[in-house]
Amino acid sequence: MDTIDEYFIPTAEELAALTQVFRFEGEEILRVSDAWFMGARWDTVIGFVHGKVYKISIQLNGARAEVGRVNRQIYVLCTKLYGNGSGFGGGQVWDASDGNIFLNSVNFGGQATINVTVTSAKVSQFRRV
Repeated sequence: MDTIDEYFIPTAEELAALTQVFRFEGEEILRVSDAWFMGARWDTVIGFVHGKVYKISIQLNGARAEVGRVNRQIYVLCTKLYGNGSGFGGGQVWDASDGNIFLNSVNFGGQATINVTVTSAKVSQFRRV
């Protein structure tokens, strides 16, 4: 991305949907152009603190069967790379040497949503506001 016009500042409603319980000093959250991952097009949000990326979140919405297939691929890949991980309400988290990977999904009727968030270990050094 070459210009700020290619970034999208989330609305208050979108920020609320990110369920941020707290914010960091110098934090900025931006929606960016869609990303391609695992053969699918994902909505993408990047979190910065003092201009440095600390979090990348991607979301895939679609037909339950297709989203389920992608969810399984990500689960298998993360388990292969990082071990079994830990389960939590509706999702899984894997610890890596430099951060965490969170995977959760929700089914509703014939549709489903997957969220994948990769967070830097440096987050523990940031000051909350």
